Amino acid sequence: VKKSLFCYMSNMTSCTIPDLPNAISDTNIYNYMFYGSLNLNTIRINSMECPQALISSTGSFGRNNTSYVGYNTRMMGVNKLIVPVGATGYDDLITVHPELTDPTKCGFTIQYGE
Repeated sequence: VKKSLFCYMSNMTSCTIPDLPNAISDTNIYNYMFYGSLNLNTIRINSMECPQALISSTGSFGRNNTSYVGYNTRMMGVNKLIVPVGATGYDDLITVHPELTDPTKCGFTIQYGE
């Protein structure tokens, strides 16, 4: 698997990253992972701990209005990052990638469980 895994997948509206040991531990895989996926409104990460490689990634959630993940659906308030109840480290993700929760960019909210 190379970087930019879901880059510019404009028809994709949801994605699940499984909780598998070392499923995606290489930062290069996360780099630009969702870049340009403008209609992606649900990202589910099944890991109890936010993958460090995602926190350390570059451009995963976009860099401008033509590449922010969920940009086309951000104003509807439907964009969500779903993680397990009791999961940790996702606040660090928001600190490093503030564009993810910025309503003018990606507009995602973190939802613990469902």
